[in-house]
Amino acid sequence: MGRADLFFACGLLTAYILADDAFLIHEVVAPSFGGSEKLILTLIGAAAAAIAFKYWRYFRRTDLAFLTAALSLLVFSAGLDMMFGGAVADLIFMEDGTKVIGAWAWLGFVAASAQQALGLKLPRRLQPAQL
Repeated sequence: MGRADLFFACGLLTAYILADDAFLIHEVVAPSFGGSEKLILTLIGAAAAAIAFKYWRYFRRTDLAFLTAALSLLVFSAGLDMMFGGAVADLIFMEDGTKVIGAWAWLGFVAASAQQALGLKLPRRLQPAQL
């Protein structure tokens, strides 16, 4: 199992999380069919944990700042969602805000990992003549 498998697994998980957020799968769709919102959030967490467990050796060689920030923010967002749902209007901003910042941190982690996996050396700063 190589890095391509890792990026594919991360891509699938990211695609599902985006679809879940856009179409309110765990909040509206699943409960309307008798599914549990908490179960779906738990399964997403289990999938992320399975990826982390399977590829922990690769993650050890990466810059963990983006990954730590992303996971912390996304877990905090999911925790707020599981505890309060949409019951407290003031927490919706906090839940969605931490989710958005966590998504950007996740993007930073995946981009930095892809750069490292491809062996790219990007310039520190583009000169105005290069723009």
